Amino acid sequence: MQTDEKLMTVQDVADFLAVPKRWVYEKTRFNQIPVCRVGHYCRFRRSDIEQWLLSLRDAEVSADG
Repeated sequence: MQTDEKLMTVQDVADFLAVPKRWVYEKTRFNQIPVCRVGHYCRFRRSDIEQWLLSLRDAEVSADG
């Protein structure tokens, strides 16, 4: 983990993934996306989101073949 990595907000993640904010909130509610809780705020590390995306892709490749 990079200690100087800026945390992303729900809006940042929604923009990055091109999805609605409510989708991001739903995924965090069910622990389906990596999230850092700061009090009642949800924050995200870009590196965690990128790794999560890679794991989704790898799971799809494994399932296909």
